[in-house]
Amino acid sequence: MSDFSIVWLKEPKGPCVLCGDETGVGAVGWRHQGDPIGPVCDRCMTDRERILGDLLRKARAQGNGGSN
Repeated sequence: MSDFSIVWLKEPKGPCVLCGDETGVGAVGWRHQGDPIGPVCDRCMTDRERILGDLLRKARAQGNGGSN
């Protein structure tokens, strides 16, 4: 099972826990296992989980209300 998922955020929860980049709101990658736990930027999500990263990019392309 993956350490990552996609969550829906109504407000920003901070920078990417892996690289420090902005994560935004709406559909956002999330690391829920391992250390540290929290939001993950699109680039880090794609680097670590290709399928989830692709789904996240498609959600953004559809206009999910996010800021990145």
